[in-house]
Amino acid sequence: MGSDLDFLKGLEHLNEIEFPTYYSPGAKERALELAEIATNCVHYLDEFYENKVQNRLLVLNEEDWTQRIEFPYGLIAGRKNYLWYPTVKNDNPVFQEMVPYYENSPDGLRQELDKLLNSRSSPYLYALLRWWEVLMVHEYTHNYNRENGVAIKLNWFDELFCDYFTYAYLKRYEKTNPVDLGLFELVSKIMYFGGYDVVKHRSIEDFEKLYTRVGAANYCWYHGWFNIGVISLFEVYGEGFIEKVIGLYQSEPGFDSSSDELVRRLNRDLVGFQDWYDDWIIQEA
Repeated sequence: MGSDLDFLKGLEHLNEIEFPTYYSPGAKERALELAEIATNCVHYLDEFYENKVQNRLLVLNEEDWTQRIEFPYGLIAGRKNYLWYPTVKNDNPVFQEMVPYYENSPDGLRQELDKLLNSRSSPYLYALLRWWEVLMVHEYTHNYNRENGVAIKLNWFDELFCDYFTYAYLKRYEKTNPVDLGLFELVSKIMYFGGYDVVKHRSIEDFEKLYTRVGAANYCWYHGWFNIGVISLFEVYGEGFIEKVIGLYQSEPGFDSSSDELVRRLNRDLVGFQDWYDDWIIQEA
């Protein structure tokens, strides 16, 4: 399947929310939850881009998913200005693949997670679910970039920039939603430090060459690493980083022919970016 009608055939439309949302039979409650999050994410993105994007949300069970897209069920995906979300929650098969990251993470990080969630049962799986939900900002950023002439060629920076948007969104609403911000920071560290000796692929070179083909869990591990970089970048540049990157790509497309060129160009307008990159790329664990 590939057309809009193919994607929507057999699904139900969520009428209660202004955000265009379609869902598998029996998944209305989950669609409502996700549609409310999506609405807030898009309002945030609209502040940074001139051209708005006609996004739509699909909340699908495994059968509907596999009929429409060749992408492992349990992941999330942005395709053709659609955002694809699985209906599963803690039982997400991708989350199960990441359990070893939690099991191998430092005791202190697991204790922090237990404290933040008040010793909730399956704290890691629940934290992954909450992280998955706010990643709507990340996925919609890909769509906004495409519609606004922000053509990032390097896979790692494309993903890191979308992760930056997610963190900036959570920081904007830190006072009213501190839990999701705390979970973002903790999950990122747990995935990175707990998965460092577990994953097969860790290098930027592997990510550029293989991208999602590193495997679902390994792909998420990379985002733990990207997020740690984002957290330290945001402390220096805040939301101004977003505006600067968008402006550079719109005015000087193609300057990211290599990581060295990207870093050199960003460092001209974002003093200290080279130092950040040199520290971050070392991958201390």
